[in-house]
This record gives sequence, C-alpha cells and structure tokens, in this order.
Amino acid sequence: MTHHTNDRPLSRRQAMTLLFGGTAAIATGCKSFGLLGYSTTPNYDPGISTVYVPIFKCRMLETSTFRGIEFTMTRATIDAIESKTPMKVLSDPNGADTELQGTVIGVTKLLTNRTPFNEIREVAIYLYVEVVWHDLRPGNEGKVLTNPRQRHGANPSINVQFDPSIPVIAPGPEKPQAVQLSSVGRAIPELGETITTGLQMAIDRMAVNIVSAMEQPW
Repeated sequence: MTHHTNDRPLSRRQAMTLLFGGTAAIATGCKSFGLLGYSTTPNYDPGISTVYVPIFKCRMLETSTFRGIEFTMTRATIDAIESKTPMKVLSDPNGADTELQGTVIGVTKLLTNRTPFNEIREVAIYLYVEVVWHDLRPGNEGKVLTNPRQRHGANPSINVQFDPSIPVIAPGPEKPQAVQLSSVGRAIPELGETITTGLQMAIDRMAVNIVSAMEQPW
C-alpha cells in the first residue's frame, strides 16, 4: 500500500499561529519575554509603587493669564501618574518610595496665523518645565531617577593601585540634573478657543510628557 504524504506548504496564517502560539506557551509563567523587537517588560519600575508630588515651583512672571499655573500643572501631573502608571500618588513624603519635583520655567505665546484683516487666527502656546525625580527608598537615598544612567561597560573602570595615604572618598548623594521638557497648545479664536484653553492643552500634554520621562530606559 502506498502512503501519500501531505507536502503542501503552511499558509501564512498557520505559520503565524504556530509561531505566536508556541511563544505564548513558552512564556507562560514568565515575567516578561521579547519577540521581534517587542517586549512585555513593564514600562515602569515595578519596585516603585508610590510617589509624592509637591506643588510645582514657578520661575516665570505670572501675569493674569498664567497666574497659578504651578497648581494646575501639579494637579495635571498627579492625574496623569494615577491614570497612566501603576504608581499611586501620596500626600506624605515619609511613606512614599519617590518624590517628583517640578518647576515651570516659562510660557511663550507665538502668533502662527492671521486673518486677511490682520486679526489673530491661531496662536501657539509653548510650555517649558523642569522635573527631578528623587528615590526615597531605604538604601537608595540620594539617588536621582531622572539622571542619565551610564550603560554597563561603556567606560570601563581603570585599575589604580590603592594608596593608603589618600583617604577613600565615601559616595555621596547624586547631584540632581533636571530634565527639561516642553509641550505646545494652540488657540483658534474663530473656533471659540482662548489663550486659557490653549494653555490647558499644553499643560495636559506636558503631564503626559512627564509621565513618559518616568519610564524605565530601554
């Protein structure tokens, strides 16, 4: 009796099913895995569960339109952290894992479009903020999470013979390097938009940028 074997090639759908099905089976019970450049590793440090956010500082001249912007920026940042990250915002720094400090350093209005009658058609509002994220966890005091991290092996240490006449300098707290972020909002008077609504757009976008800056480096 002759047995005929099925030599038909797998379809694209069947191949993808086998590939991803096998990968899912292997990854069962694992914390994370990577495939084709994608990874299931959490975007945020799982060791950080709480953050304290004090009222932002302000280094700009607050006119009537921008008065109290530091309070609005703080509220928007807290809302973004709690809605877009697994972290919880606490009102007491003593019980928090980290502390996020922010400073509003400037707001700029730029006329981007005019009507044929030389009236304002569109205005861009640029917002600039600095943030510093401090680690408060025991054993990590003085560490600044927003400081750039040196990649492992980028600059290998040089072996220097120990000299007992030179005292060993104990490691101290890191010098904070503020991360500068920017965002932009817009106001179109013909659509009923004002400088206030355009500024709120820039604040909401800035809050998302701040949350993105708190992600773990790839």
